Amino acid sequence: IVCHSFFALAQSVPDVPQHYQRLFFQFADRRPFYEKALNSIGLSHYQVGRSYALIVGVTQYPNFPSTESSLRPASVDIDKLKSYLKDQEFFDEIVVLKDGDFTLDNLNYFLQSYFPNRLKNSPHARFLLAFSGHGYADSTSSTAEGFLLTSSARTLKDGNNRISLSVLRTLLNPDIEVAEKTLVLINSCQSGAFLGRKSFGASPFEPGDRGAHAIMASRTNQQSFQLDSVGPGSVFFEKIFAGLNGAADIYPRDGVVTYHELASFLRSEIKLATNGAQIPMDGDISRNPSVGEFFFLNQRRQVQLGNSKPWN
Repeated sequence: IVCHSFFALAQSVPDVPQHYQRLFFQFADRRPFYEKALNSIGLSHYQVGRSYALIVGVTQYPNFPSTESSLRPASVDIDKLKSYLKDQEFFDEIVVLKDGDFTLDNLNYFLQSYFPNRLKNSPHARFLLAFSGHGYADSTSSTAEGFLLTSSARTLKDGNNRISLSVLRTLLNPDIEVAEKTLVLINSCQSGAFLGRKSFGASPFEPGDRGAHAIMASRTNQQSFQLDSVGPGSVFFEKIFAGLNGAADIYPRDGVVTYHELASFLRSEIKLATNGAQIPMDGDISRNPSVGEFFFLNQRRQVQLGNSKPWN
């Protein structure tokens, strides 16, 4: 009874207008669990802040032909992200904008108002934005403008029902400014347009310092795939979860998977899985060069230490 009462208090309702409350998948202070996980792998010197995530995706396009209206891989990606971030990474707050909730108004509220305020009041916080769904670029050049399709889209290149990747980058600026660590993961066709002409790939940084980076599923002139041989979700996120299970924890094998370790793993693994048809892009999205980087816990190590349950 005591445990139940404590859990109820921890799950108090977020202080947002009522029509936004249903968009919260997770709302609780998980820092004690996260701190225990870091301590168990000898990273007790890192100061523990809160962890926030905005998961965005479109799994249904009802205006597409009936045989193409359901995007099952995106549905798998979203479900796995929700479970992984809550139960394996101990994220405190997770907001999900799925299908019809993926709107410019909702993005504006959470990226320009809600999360910046929460991050500002939580030193050493980490912020993750993840997307899975259809998208496209208006050309294959390095200066192409990229777009993510909303659920009301009628074609794969609908000029009326889309959200610009450049607008998304602008909306993200307040969060990047106040979060200690930010990571953007976007799975859509031609998603490399998010990075534009900005260079990608750099030497590893100290995880404990400030940094903001992005990893795109494919280059501006490439599609993003789902392959049964890789898994039911997108190749991009299936390989992300494989990397976070320990395969990307290489330089060094210290129990955490940093942005640079994950990006390097994805470039190699996805290129191999797709015979070079899909190659991820990554880059620094800070206004000033990053000096730190986002990091995840090595899930397999945490299971071995008894900090989390096995996750498939």
